[in-house]
Amino acid sequence: MFELFEDMDQVEVKWLPRSAFAGRVVIVGPPAMVIPVPDDLIVCDWCGAVIEDDPVAVVGSDAVCRDCLLELKSKQESDVE
Repeated sequence: MFELFEDMDQVEVKWLPRSAFAGRVVIVGPPAMVIPVPDDLIVCDWCGAVIEDDPVAVVGSDAVCRDCLLELKSKQESDVE
């Protein structure tokens, strides 16, 4: 997943409140079907873990759990050395 970031020290982490994830849907099909996502369910887009934190770390447009965020930070630090 980190190969997506060419320059690791330039990766920006945004912090969004859990309320920012309210009203999401998943669209599947055909035929197209809209499935609402419960507002309290936030899943890491990188590993699939449930995120309980508030605020939620976001890298790019991906919600990221603590473990993935720590792994990203570790990768950034090793790239600096």
